[in-house]
Amino acid sequence: MPPQPAVPAPSAVPNPVEAPATAPPAIKIDELLVRVVQVFTLNAGQQMTNATGFFYLQDGYLHLITNRHVVINEPTQHRPDGLALRLHVDANELTKTNDIQIPLYDNGAPLWKEHPQHGAAADVVAVPVNDPQVMANHFVSAFKPEDVLSNDQGLPIGQDVLILGFPLGFHDTVHNLAIVRNATIASVYPVPFKGEPYFLTDARLHRGTSGSPVIAKLPKATGVVGEFVPAWYVLGVHSASLDVSNRDPSQDEPLGLNCAWYAALLKDIVTAAPATLPADEPVAPPPVETPAVAQTPTPTAPAVSTAKKDWKPEGPPDDNTVIVNLL
Repeated sequence: MPPQPAVPAPSAVPNPVEAPATAPPAIKIDELLVRVVQVFTLNAGQQMTNATGFFYLQDGYLHLITNRHVVINEPTQHRPDGLALRLHVDANELTKTNDIQIPLYDNGAPLWKEHPQHGAAADVVAVPVNDPQVMANHFVSAFKPEDVLSNDQGLPIGQDVLILGFPLGFHDTVHNLAIVRNATIASVYPVPFKGEPYFLTDARLHRGTSGSPVIAKLPKATGVVGEFVPAWYVLGVHSASLDVSNRDPSQDEPLGLNCAWYAALLKDIVTAAPATLPADEPVAPPPVETPAVAQTPTPTAPAVSTAKKDWKPEGPPDDNTVIVNLL
């Protein structure tokens, strides 16, 4: 029998090659979100309450903007000696953060700034951020004077706005990002409500949003005649919820209105001298009995102030406006 051709051995089938693992693409977020930070008030290193603030950069100086009742609230004896912030450190990895602390006093004297004319009556302060490396070493941004809507620019009735903050301390704890709430302007902008430099918003807000920026996306001139682009503007600083003292709870629901101080106040606040306290007020926070053991806040279970009805906007003697929510 003629020799048979050799049967070729079956060729080896290579195992499929797994694609090399690649890191998930970085999540890109609006720069607006890293202008807003959760604020923890501290006394001797121990966490007291939480609120909201945002960065504001003018003439090369960085300030944290928040409410005055966050840094001091005389009726409730709320007198922290410092603030703590949790900041992002990597634009490509939002889970990486770093805690910094900002003092509120220097040798017993306040460091925060108030409006030179309205003083403590305007519930807005600027706290200097004196570390020049804060912006270089962290993924943060800041509003600037050109981002503030001037008080000579009107807005349509019922203008939609956004309020960014940390209601009841709630937020994306994994990525350290604020909550965004929808609101509308409920008073006539830019008319000072009842003669005071604030306007009203209509929104369901909570404690913890004190110091939140009230923002809106509006047309911005490009320099070319007739050409505009959408841009974010900061209109105000949320302060508290408002109600009326003669409301009958059995017949009427709460008004659901809030007070926001005009952001146009900021340019004068940041250039003012540090605030001074009345002579009958202590110039430094009272000591605490328990020594400080923590140098950084623990935001997993933030404390929330229960203060109510302890600050009232100025107005005529028969004004029945009351504050129902602070911090």
